[in-house]
Amino acid sequence: PDYSWLELPVLDRKGYVSHDGGIVSAPGVYLMGMQFLRRRKSALIDGAADDARDLSAHLAAYLDTLADWSRRTNLTGALTAAQRVRLLVADVLPAAFLPDPGALIDVGSGNGSPGLVLALVRDDLEVTLLEPRVRRWASLKEAARASARCVNILRQRHDGYSGPAALFATLRTV
Repeated sequence: PDYSWLELPVLDRKGYVSHDGGIVSAPGVYLMGMQFLRRRKSALIDGAADDARDLSAHLAAYLDTLADWSRRTNLTGALTAAQRVRLLVADVLPAAFLPDPGALIDVGSGNGSPGLVLALVRDDLEVTLLEPRVRRWASLKEAARASARCVNILRQRHDGYSGPAALFATLRTV
């Protein structure tokens, strides 16, 4: 196949997309539906579904933890799984390419969006989440643990942060 239309530095010397089980070297880019991507049936519809579940498992763990904690703590007004995906993940994904690799600080992380979502789709970001409220801080710790992503989660306000500086900061307003 001709992948020259891709405007990302992800092609190997033979012109194929360089990846490891569908995870492309460009941050936040994944492959689906290619032959033998993760299993023999990867190019088939039911195989692509299995691959998608594997590749999105960390986002699913975050959303499942958020749903569980939202029953006890007001983390989001999104009541259904589809609403949580649309509000907390889909709105963030277009921005996944913006930060350069390195440190990112998310101020007032609350439900984890956008900071934790960016950490889950960008392995090259060192994300620090700042959340002063104890229940929200605890929910972030649990969501990061469930998602198997190493994120620095601090229970403090932005004006009390004395850690290393970051080139990028995020915050979400409602």
